[in-house]
Amino acid sequence: MASTINASTSSGIVQTADTSGVLQLQTASTTAVTVDASQNVGIGTTSPSSKLEVYSTSAGSGGNATYPGSIVINTGLTGLNNTGANGLEFKSSNYLAGYGQLISSINVPSGGTQLVFANRQSSATWTEMARFDNLGNLLVGTTTAQGQATFNTATGANWSTVSQASNATGNALGHFSYLSGQSPNNTLSHFYYGQDSTTLRFAVRSNGGIANFSANNVNLSDEREKKDIQLAGSYLDKICAIPVKTFLFNDQTDTDLNLGVIAQDVQAVAPELVTESNWGTQEEPKERLSIYQTDLQYALMKCIQEQQTIINDLKARIETLEGAK
Repeated sequence: MASTINASTSSGIVQTADTSGVLQLQTASTTAVTVDASQNVGIGTTSPSSKLEVYSTSAGSGGNATYPGSIVINTGLTGLNNTGANGLEFKSSNYLAGYGQLISSINVPSGGTQLVFANRQSSATWTEMARFDNLGNLLVGTTTAQGQATFNTATGANWSTVSQASNATGNALGHFSYLSGQSPNNTLSHFYYGQDSTTLRFAVRSNGGIANFSANNVNLSDEREKKDIQLAGSYLDKICAIPVKTFLFNDQTDTDLNLGVIAQDVQAVAPELVTESNWGTQEEPKERLSIYQTDLQYALMKCIQEQQTIINDLKARIETLEGAK
């Protein structure tokens, strides 16, 4: 039950009262607004579950028939810092007067509407934090789109974006760069592109190659980060047993021969240099063999050391033979 105030089409204002502590505003005997005993307000619902709940099964004024339940806040003004600019402000009484957050819809001269999120640090000025422009691009710290998402951290945090995988079990996966429309496998398309104010510094190409300035690559090698340190065994015979070949990749579009080794050949003599992993997609796995390239590099270094020992022994023998003459 509820106490009601009804704008009747035949009798004007009609009021009823009870002791439920619920108040309803009605038009033509249909409830439009309900205030329950806990002071929750419902529009389009007689049982609101929060301080304000709006419910509709048909489009409202300015709404869209496909997405009913529209709420339109429109003062006819545009611009974040115009008095009464259209938007929705969220404000806490724990903050000083004038502080708050705003969601505002702004019409732009080029056509369309931009959705703006802003923060007010004084009673007069709104500072834009982010926006979706009229093409659906996300802009943070800038009003000029340079891609589907553009982030500018000229002030504030050091990182423009942070990708965090916080799952405690299973595989931890970070950023996923997906060229879903094609398989370019060339040096012109990129998964990542790192450029400063002067020039390109780093790029991960669509063929899997990494381009950067030489002598800049590092691998962690500090003794303080290692354990179970031992001298490596012999690799001279193993490395000499691995044939070096030329080849083309199955999806390679040019005819430039690649120089390298075959993982199965390496696995046959030095399985510790080979691993098996998924080189397909998550939907269609493709387990293939890969080579630990850095480990292979150090195996070659070990071969040079072994060969130098052999050379030194031969030199000593020659010197002994020459001295005996």
